[in-house]
Amino acid sequence: MSSPPGLPTLPSVQKISNYVTRSLGQNPGKFTLQGTNTYLIHHPSSPSLILLDTAQSIPSYLPLLRSALLSHSIQPCHLTDIILSHYHHDHTDGLRSVLEELGRLGAVGKGGVRIWKMRCEGGEEETKDREIEEKLRGIEEGLVDVEGLGVQERLVMKGFEGGKIRALRNGQKFVISDGKGDDKEAEKVELEVIHTPGHTSDSISILLRTDSASKTSSESNAPEALFSFDTVLGHGTAVFSSLATYLDSLIALISRLAPSSDSDSNGGPESGALIPIYPGHGVVIEDGVSKLKEYRQHRLDRERQVVEALKNQKSAKLSASSLTDSIYGSSIPESLKPAATRGLLLHLDKLLLDCLVTRHDPVEGELGNKVDWEKLGVSAKDIPQGWDDRWSWKGPD
Repeated sequence: MSSPPGLPTLPSVQKISNYVTRSLGQNPGKFTLQGTNTYLIHHPSSPSLILLDTAQSIPSYLPLLRSALLSHSIQPCHLTDIILSHYHHDHTDGLRSVLEELGRLGAVGKGGVRIWKMRCEGGEEETKDREIEEKLRGIEEGLVDVEGLGVQERLVMKGFEGGKIRALRNGQKFVISDGKGDDKEAEKVELEVIHTPGHTSDSISILLRTDSASKTSSESNAPEALFSFDTVLGHGTAVFSSLATYLDSLIALISRLAPSSDSDSNGGPESGALIPIYPGHGVVIEDGVSKLKEYRQHRLDRERQVVEALKNQKSAKLSASSLTDSIYGSSIPESLKPAATRGLLLHLDKLLLDCLVTRHDPVEGELGNKVDWEKLGVSAKDIPQGWDDRWSWKGPD
């Protein structure tokens, strides 16, 4: 499988900064773009490394990870932690094969490999943590640190026991030190976890900071980069499960990257220093703050389009699918209309919470657009729930 046409080609393995190496998951596609980006975090003077995401268990990914590990400046090196950005299979299905590869290489720290993930919450997502854990069943326990964990550190869910995956906390920090001198003098690479739900309930972003001798005291706490995973992509826009939550997360990230910046203004930090975003799919985004603001504005603009379409036919009860036709017209192919409608339904759900719209049952005998989805290569499971529900405006004119 190849990546969608029009996207730039990315190297399978690339050192994108002194502290970050990106390896592609070898799973390109319509939703994964050039493939899932996994990131190896390292310090040039330390044998310890941290891996962000494990891709999709495509066999050709493992030689890339192996190459990145063996190319590290300090040998032998070892992985101390694996941080999973969210439960989606293209980010987590490779976990078992990665652990087994680390065992073969002997690239495991003395305390084992600690695996971390934010807890899923609500609805169908509540079972996802256990599903990931089940995929590790039977793996050699020596690869995973399960000793000495307090109850608060375990990812404990109803129906399963164990501690292979630890629960991440918002604000939690991970540090790789150069090991020189005492802790106050050592140069460090620091990762700070930020809970950014919206894409999924367990989605995180991570700030990367470094404490190098070249930095002034005023710069020492400024992030060097943001790992956005699937909250922001290198191409196009991201999907989300809750619009209101997603918008809150975008605002939170803007405030972390540019504390003095107005979230409605254009451009990046006033200092002029651009903070890049390392996304879960696609190219590095050089101006992270501007991209976050662009994402937020895009969602606000789409909401205005929904509101205007409903206001223009205030007495009518419009289906979500007809709203898609009204807003997108012929700008997208028929095969993408279910995905577009899913996005509009999430906008409508937000407006419903804001008490601005009314939701009505489908009109019997009128089941929306009768399209031969199978002929267009669209699975029935891709047709969003509520496709034929009717909506009307009840807010102010």
